[in-house]
Amino acid sequence: MSNNGTPVHQHVKLTLARTLLKYKLHLAAARIVRLIGSAEVVTFVQGRGNTGDRFIELGIRQLLRGRRVEEVNGAELGHNRGDIALLAGGGAWCEPWHGFMPDLLPRIEERFSRVIVLPSSFDIAVPKVKAALSRTQATIFAREKISYRAISAICSSTGLAHDCAFYAEIPRVGRPKFKLLNAFRTDRESLLLKTYSCLPKDNIDVSAVNGDVGQWLAVIADYELIRTDRAHVMIAAALLGRRVEYYPSNYHKVDGIAEHSLKGFPVSRMGPHSISQALGESDEA
Repeated sequence: MSNNGTPVHQHVKLTLARTLLKYKLHLAAARIVRLIGSAEVVTFVQGRGNTGDRFIELGIRQLLRGRRVEEVNGAELGHNRGDIALLAGGGAWCEPWHGFMPDLLPRIEERFSRVIVLPSSFDIAVPKVKAALSRTQATIFAREKISYRAISAICSSTGLAHDCAFYAEIPRVGRPKFKLLNAFRTDRESLLLKTYSCLPKDNIDVSAVNGDVGQWLAVIADYELIRTDRAHVMIAAALLGRRVEYYPSNYHKVDGIAEHSLKGFPVSRMGPHSISQALGESDEA
């Protein structure tokens, strides 16, 4: 008689989760593709950020493969104009990082007939974020349900999809070499640092120290268990088949993405024991 903890059961559960996610990603991509329509040229406007944002960009390129795409840095728009622009998704619509995207969106709308903001998380408690979204005529996609409910109340055109990093090609990897990676953020979005005033002694903020996505994925793949509060480390680890214990950042995105996109994957929220273990016993790797 089998039980829920057997390797066979875990494999079946993960296979079903991957199949369901693939189906959901297909549906979400189809809606974005329909909105793009038959545009001859698609302008992809990149944002700022760390390796996680580069991971998103890889997924966006996969989503747009087969199309003529012009990529432009949002900080250097120059004379770019056209029919449709896609603004990179991410977390730049929240309290720590809201100084760029809310200002960039109206500038893009002045230059392009149609604008799509790709799946992002939004904190409309930030006045600047709420003001920009209240005025826009762009189609705004959320990557989790909390943000979707928020933007649906103030935006004229919205959609619920998945973080575009899920569309990135993930390399095949072998067995993990090490047991545990503590990969918590070290910046002002860290709720762990704010709450406990410390991080694990062996912490490696991989998204801040490794700018190459391939190397970043390889580092994550080397570990059996990844503890993190970074959304894209969580996503990458889950897609690589690793176990993940996550801690929230200072707003809802990590919880929201885990709930919306990673059900059935070996991804769980850190409880008191895991937190104590991470902060007090950091030599397990």
